[in-house]
Amino acid sequence: MIKFRGIPLEDTSDIDGVEFDGTFVYGNYIKYGEGALIVGVALQADEDGFWPSWWVSVDPKTVEQFLVPVYVGVTENVLLT
Repeated sequence: MIKFRGIPLEDTSDIDGVEFDGTFVYGNYIKYGEGALIVGVALQADEDGFWPSWWVSVDPKTVEQFLVPVYVGVTENVLLT
């Protein structure tokens, strides 16, 4: 499974469901203009828009593709700059 991670620009302690390890938040990546978001699963996605379960602004320079191992092995992270 592929996820993304980034260093949040805000406190995540009051956001329900966010996956935060003390450094990175993990989820899906959305780039907008010069900014970046890591978001949770979609609660709704249709022609009217996309509503994630949560979202966090992250430093775009820290966003990486994070490969979640589905078996015992080594994975590499890819910096998206």
